[in-house]
Amino acid sequence: MGLQEAIEMLLGEGLENVFSRHLRFGEATRRAVQAWELELLCLNSLELVIL
Repeated sequence: MGLQEAIEMLLGEGLENVFSRHLRFGEATRRAVQAWELELLCLNSLELVIL
């Protein structure tokens, strides 16, 4: 089942690593949006963590 595989992938990578990766990608996305002079719609940085 797909859900089971996804859970195994998350646990295999380690939840701390997954959260850290998403924080890094979120920060990179915010910087890119600012560099492109676009409006950032989610002002709270934690709102953009879910990429």
